[in-house]
Amino acid sequence: MGLIHYLAMAVILLVAAYFIALGFIALIKPSLAARFLLGFAQNIVVHYCELLLRLIVGFALLHLCATMPFTNVIELFAWILIFSTMVLFVLPWRWHRQFAQKVVPYANRYLSVIGVISLALGISLIFALNANAQTPIFAPRAAQTSHSSPSTLGERVPFSVINEANSFQYGSVCIDAAYRGQGVFPRLFETMRLGMCARYPIGVTAFNTPFNRLNPHSYHAHTKKLGVTAIDEFEFNDKPYYGLAFDMARSVFPSKLSP
Repeated sequence: MGLIHYLAMAVILLVAAYFIALGFIALIKPSLAARFLLGFAQNIVVHYCELLLRLIVGFALLHLCATMPFTNVIELFAWILIFSTMVLFVLPWRWHRQFAQKVVPYANRYLSVIGVISLALGISLIFALNANAQTPIFAPRAAQTSHSSPSTLGERVPFSVINEANSFQYGSVCIDAAYRGQGVFPRLFETMRLGMCARYPIGVTAFNTPFNRLNPHSYHAHTKKLGVTAIDEFEFNDKPYYGLAFDMARSVFPSKLSP
């Protein structure tokens, strides 16, 4: 699972490098960029190679989107990329070439705009990958394999051990669609924290990994909105899960003092 994650990051890093290179070429050497863009779908081999690369990029984004900024936007783009690629797979490749021959010459009139957009996309992807890398998803498995092993909570939790005496299992939460996006989830979590923090210094939870697409929104909500830390991965019933933990003394709302 860890290898897949890093391969996905490598794919998106290469895509970012591609956009940055295309942006510079479009601004500095527009004639070269124009010839490059006109080369799309010129023969059946190039056509299917392009589609294969599009699928790889789409699934890489789908794998990473839950741990990147603008999760919903990136996820939507990934699905659009995958779906449109599958459509192109079943259509005659010459239709793709004809479309490129009509559209690319028109687009080449605006190579300076394409260059700026490409640079912006490449730089944005690098920043998004940096944000992804700062989430300690692939920490050691010690916390889930032994009650006496050290946790990987770092400075957030001032305890060296996660065990049955100092932790409890939290979850699950489901917010009605009519109330989502209104801050209900952080308030519910904070209410729970205030009621449990006197007894348990550490809370733990787990859910299916974003790669399986079973619960990416929950992962994003906990790690981005609440600051919960991903500490390890494990398998249960042949399904991969993330293990997460949080310091019960730390308020979800920084301005509020814990009791």
